[in-house]
Amino acid sequence: MIKRQFLRLGIVALLSALILIGITHQVTAQNVPDSIQQTWDLHQHDRPVTSPQLEIASTDAVKGEWVNYAKIGDKTIKGYLARSPQTKANAPAVLVFHEWWGLNDNIQKMTEKLAAEGYTALAVDLYEGQVADKPEDAMTFMKKASQNQKNFDSNVEQAYDYLKTKTKAGKIGTIGWCFGGTSSLNTALLLPKKIDATVIYYGSGIESDRDKLKVLEMPILGIFGEISPNYEKFTSLKKPTYFLELNLIYLSNYQQSTTPTVYKEYSKYPKITKDLSCLLPKNTNFYKLKHFLEKNCNYLKNILFFDIYFDKNNPDFVNIGLRFEFQSDTTTLTNEIIELEIEKSKKFLVSHFNSKIR
Repeated sequence: MIKRQFLRLGIVALLSALILIGITHQVTAQNVPDSIQQTWDLHQHDRPVTSPQLEIASTDAVKGEWVNYAKIGDKTIKGYLARSPQTKANAPAVLVFHEWWGLNDNIQKMTEKLAAEGYTALAVDLYEGQVADKPEDAMTFMKKASQNQKNFDSNVEQAYDYLKTKTKAGKIGTIGWCFGGTSSLNTALLLPKKIDATVIYYGSGIESDRDKLKVLEMPILGIFGEISPNYEKFTSLKKPTYFLELNLIYLSNYQQSTTPTVYKEYSKYPKITKDLSCLLPKNTNFYKLKHFLEKNCNYLKNILFFDIYFDKNNPDFVNIGLRFEFQSDTTTLTNEIIELEIEKSKKFLVSHFNSKIR
């Protein structure tokens, strides 16, 4: 039997994770912080489903292992460390913060993905070994971790020191999703002189006090995008709704610098999409495939995959549906041009990635 998994179009980021919150009894505003209560209201029926994007291997060279990186009280804390054998000394490193389920397989695979890009990646465990399968347990673990600032500070400080002393990391950044996104920012606030960059994939209860945030001088990337349909319903927002936050101070300072401002005008000509189904070796690096095709096809602006499934009778390959987006900056593309681009893409898939076109 073929096990089939579908990706929902419109994923905000490459590697998107389900972030949910739950408790074992009725939740009220009196027994949990507002941010946790709100997240529970939005996501109480979700489950920790692995993103199909993570099923496509980054590279066989990446090695992951469990390491002892911290000690809190009499308890040893284990994290998941991933790096490529090609990673050089003093290479940049990343502290990876898990979502509210804990340091599960999803986060381990994401850590390996980051390592495949040349980073030494250490997934921090804020739950001290506990992993949730149900929203009720996730709420319990998250609430406990959120209410113990002393343990959080000790945990991430020791994780930072581990990367510096044990792996000889150069610059160190942070990244996390939802609960982990908040933890990523909180780590930058805790270690503002040590963290070199911070990435926040959404988050709950993110610090917004300007006086507290002004200690941050490192680059910060916040990834949000289209508002969740659940949140739209919860807040009675009209669809579609998008969120964008700009650092106007940074933009103003940049504009006033000696470096000229450079931008690329958005094309006024229509975008055309075409779908293609193919078989790819299971260890294919999708991002290398994407970058190669976008570089070598004249009008290919983007590639997404919208359908992926695995056939136990063909275990070395993955069946994947690719969505090609074509657009010109100077003219409206004809059907003939699009067909030529599709044929070129097919040839590249076969010759460079051992694909089988379906």
